[in-house]
Amino acid sequence: MIERLTEDHLLDATGGDPMVRAAVQGGRILGAAWSGYGAHIWQEVHRGEPALAGIGSPVGAARLLEAVLSEIQGLRHASLPRGWLQKIADGRIEYRADWDWFWTNEAPGARSNLPDAAWLELSDLDEVRGLLKDAMPDAATWPGDARVRRWAGIRQSVNHLVACAADTARSPLIGHLSSVATAMDQRRKGYGAVLIDWMIRQYLDEGAEIITLGMYTDNIAGRRFYDRLGFTREHEFTSAGIAPV
Repeated sequence: MIERLTEDHLLDATGGDPMVRAAVQGGRILGAAWSGYGAHIWQEVHRGEPALAGIGSPVGAARLLEAVLSEIQGLRHASLPRGWLQKIADGRIEYRADWDWFWTNEAPGARSNLPDAAWLELSDLDEVRGLLKDAMPDAATWPGDARVRRWAGIRQSVNHLVACAADTARSPLIGHLSSVATAMDQRRKGYGAVLIDWMIRQYLDEGAEIITLGMYTDNIAGRRFYDRLGFTREHEFTSAGIAPV
């Protein structure tokens, strides 16, 4: 049986799942939500286009998607539990990407003699762009992205930015980290841990309940890094672009 849900009912149906809580409090759920077949999916917007996201059984998510597809106009993107694409036969799939969703509610307590992190200024964004170009050319978030509230970074010296990260939170209650990068020649020195620790403390001081991030599955070193910092990997997803009808 398929049930159409409000945001509050979706939270109840998922037992207050941290990703659903982040979606609700971050204003990501912008349309209907449905529950059925052991899965829960909801409408949202991805880069300005109609999208779906969901959690639960991959098989159930695929069945639920097929059941409600006629209610969604212009669907262009879906992020559902990994394995869902193997359960549908749809020639409209344009691309796919596997990624994991992490969260924490505690700062890791990184300590070192490295320089302090700080929020960056608009005048620093060319340096951020240069750092990402060298250290993370496939970053999903860049200076100029409308989702970014602010950038944080660590400088080794006045003119040398060695680490950066974007704050893409949509709600004061949910911090979200994006494009965390360290200069290639400065890795394994603790800059990333110090930067993340500082940003988490900033979020918590500002009233955030949890801090979240997403990461592509092929980033093995990144997964180990966030495991060491105490993040919980809560969900595994496959995102897919869907061609227009």
